[in-house]
Amino acid sequence: MQQMAESMGCQFVYAIVPENDIEDVVLKRARLKAMQQVRNAGVHMALESQLIAEGKLLAEIERLAKEMLDKPSSDFWNDDE
Repeated sequence: MQQMAESMGCQFVYAIVPENDIEDVVLKRARLKAMQQVRNAGVHMALESQLIAEGKLLAEIERLAKEMLDKPSSDFWNDDE
């Protein structure tokens, strides 16, 4: 492929192209990471009999996701589990 591209005066390039809008991909990832954090905290809170109502859990997931989007960490794309 490289030789064919060069013979045509072109450069052969590999690319990863998302199937969905990149903003949707990033938001989905932030929500997933936030859900993991809330779930992990929920386990500890359940052990201490401090369960949070589901509506508040969803609000906390959205809050954490927004925080992750505003200040992304270096491990944003790493899988924790």
